[in-house]
Amino acid sequence: MEELINERYRLGQALVRCGPGAAHAAIDLNDASPCVLRFVPGPTPGADALLEGRVRHPRLESLWGWEPRPEGWLPVSEAPPASPLLSELQGLDAERLARILLEALQGIEALARVGLAHGGLSAERILVSSGGVRLLDPGLAGLGPPTYAPPEASGGGAMSPRDARGDLYALGALAYERIGGRRPDERHP
Repeated sequence: MEELINERYRLGQALVRCGPGAAHAAIDLNDASPCVLRFVPGPTPGADALLEGRVRHPRLESLWGWEPRPEGWLPVSEAPPASPLLSELQGLDAERLARILLEALQGIEALARVGLAHGGLSAERILVSSGGVRLLDPGLAGLGPPTYAPPEASGGGAMSPRDARGDLYALGALAYERIGGRRPDERHP
C-alpha cells in the first residue's frame, strides 16, 4: 500500500544521504513532479529567505515549501539529479577536487549574501553531477549537529557553527580530510 502524506505526496524510497530528519523521494500528486520530503521538528531560521526566492543559485538545492504535520514540519524540495555525493567519490585528483570545492564555495557565497549559512556542510551534502556541484539541505542542515564545527564554536565560543564563517571552516576541513585522510584536528569534531 502506498503512503500518502498530507493527501498530496506519494512517499517513495528513503534516500541514503545525510540531512535533517528522514529524507524520502516522493511525487507531488498535484503536478506529478518528483520531489524530496523531510520530516523535521520545525522550520529553521532563514528558511523564509529560501522560500521567498531571495536565494536562488545553481549551486543550491531549491526549497519549494513547508507543509505542516502533526509531529512537526515537512520541507519540500526539488529532487536532485541522480548523481554521486562527494562522500561516494574516491581517488579524486587535485584539479577535480579544487573545482568541486570552488563550486561549493559559490553556494556558500550565495547564502552568505543574504545573511544565511548552510550550517551543516559535509561530503554527504555535496552532490556532484556533470552539471556541477549542488549543496543539499541549504539552511535546513542547522537542525542537526554540524559534521565540521569550528573550534571557536565549541564550548560556548565566540562563533556559531551556523554562520558563514562556520561554512568556510567546514569547507576547509572537508578539503583537508579529502586530501589528508583525516580531519584537521581530531579533538574538534
